[in-house]
Amino acid sequence: MSTDRLKCPKCDGDMEEGYFLDHSVGGAGQQRWGKGKPERSFAHGTVPSSGIRFIVTTYRCCECGFLEAYAEND
Repeated sequence: MSTDRLKCPKCDGDMEEGYFLDHSVGGAGQQRWGKGKPERSFAHGTVPSSGIRFIVTTYRCCECGFLEAYAEND
């Protein structure tokens, strides 16, 4: 995805790149998108399905705070 002067779809403000942190027992990592439905486990919480996973990049509007996320191919 081209990030050359990405504009907010709500107010036309400038967007800045960022990410959400996923916290786990071993620390924190960048959020990922997984294809399919997650499986629930009492001992492990949400277990990812075996589907394809993509790192999620999130953009925030500097003016209004709107967030827009993209799960991009590497």
